[in-house]
Amino acid sequence: VADHAGYMSNYFRWFGSPEDPFGWYYNLLALMTHVSDASLWMRLPDLAAGLVCWLLLSREVRPRLGPAMAASKPAYWAAAMVLLTAWMPHHNGLRPPAII
Repeated sequence: VADHAGYMSNYFRWFGSPEDPFGWYYNLLALMTHVSDASLWMRLPDLAAGLVCWLLLSREVRPRLGPAMAASKPAYWAAAMVLLTAWMPHHNGLRPPAII
């Protein structure tokens, strides 16, 4: 169905209708397999999303919580541990990462 329709579709659940905004990620993974299908290569978009989340959390969210929170090293490490605790279980398996 995907070759004929021009987009990634879930035929059995949605009868071939587009799953926007979720289909773009699978199209990206399909393009990446033209270079390599190695596990580390396929995890790069997920790593990039994790780094963007950390940059937003550490540079934008923490300073907005007040000057005491922005200057606190324990708050910095607590934010890092919360992000890792939430991120690692979902992006550590053999199936494609769940970026959304």
